[in-house]
Amino acid sequence: AAIQGYYKFAPVGGDLLIITAIIYEQGSTVGFGERVIPDPAASYTQFTMDLEYYNPTISPDTCWIQIFLLDTATGQANIGSEYLLDDLSFAGTVDISDNVQPVIPENVSLRQNFPNPFNPSTAISFRLPKPAEVSLVVYNITGEEVIRILNGERLNAGEHTVNWTARNLPSGTYFYQLITGTGVLSRKMVLIK
Repeated sequence: AAIQGYYKFAPVGGDLLIITAIIYEQGSTVGFGERVIPDPAASYTQFTMDLEYYNPTISPDTCWIQIFLLDTATGQANIGSEYLLDDLSFAGTVDISDNVQPVIPENVSLRQNFPNPFNPSTAISFRLPKPAEVSLVVYNITGEEVIRILNGERLNAGEHTVNWTARNLPSGTYFYQLITGTGVLSRKMVLIK
């Protein structure tokens, strides 16, 4: 499945046009999509944003679409950048089967948080190939620990999503680390208030 549409984009500086989608089923995050558009477009240009679902057996009921400008060097949009979007629509279908077996990943993986940038909540997803003790830690730009979202918790194999709210933190760049018995994975996220 995908979201399609048309855009015009007149960036200033290093601004990017970012389109994100979070897919929900009964209030739980079940999928996401992200499209980053770096290049200007003076006339309407078609785009497609693929949607990725965590589980093929879901029946999504809500999609939250966020559209914003961001200069990744500064964490903010530049004054004067403009975009127009038109004719947004869903494309494709999701096949559903009664005989679906859960997919167990071969390696530990840590996804990019979604949405990113965020304010004040974001979802952090990761996959485990087997049950493991897991810690999920957030650090500020200076390397100081901000919070331990998970602290040595025993989790089953499969896909996991943790929703985190950064209400009392200032805007800025943060790093999150997934720590398991097999290693450490890190990613960067941006909080914009």
